[in-house]
Amino acid sequence: MRIWDCHSHVRADETGPFVLEQMDAAGIERVNLFSRVRFSLAHIGWPWVDECIAVFGRFRAAAGYKTGASQMWIDTCRGTPDAWREEALRKAVPFCGVERLMFGVDGTPSNMPSQAPVHAAKDLALLRDVIGLSQEQIETFFWGACEGFWGR
Repeated sequence: MRIWDCHSHVRADETGPFVLEQMDAAGIERVNLFSRVRFSLAHIGWPWVDECIAVFGRFRAAAGYKTGASQMWIDTCRGTPDAWREEALRKAVPFCGVERLMFGVDGTPSNMPSQAPVHAAKDLALLRDVIGLSQEQIETFFWGACEGFWGR
C-alpha cells in the first residue's frame, strides 16, 4: 500500500479514504482529479466553515448532484467553538446531509475518556433539541456516516 503525506493531517492511498485538514479550498478541489479517492475535511473546515460547505457542493456537483456518489465527507470534530457550533451544524446538516457528516472527537489518550462523552452529549443535545433531527438522522450522524466513509 502506498501512502502520501501531503499536508498536516492529510493521508491518501489508492484504495481507501483519507482526511484533509488545514488546506485551502483550491487545494482540496484538486482531489477531484482522483475520482476514486474518498476524503474527509476535518473540523467542518473550522474556521472556514462556509468554504468547507461550498467545497462539498462542488464535489457533489462533480458527482452529478448525487450526494451518495460524492467522494467527500466532513468530520465534525470540535474545532468549531461552541459559539459557532450551532450555526455550523445548521448550515451543514441540510446542505450536506447527515450521511456525509461524521461525528468525531480529537484528543489524546489521556483526555479522550473525559472529553469524548462531553462532546457527544453536546452534539446530541444540539442535533436533537435545537436542530430537531430524528433518531435515525442522529444515528447516521454518530456512526452511519463513518461506516459509509469506510465502505461498510
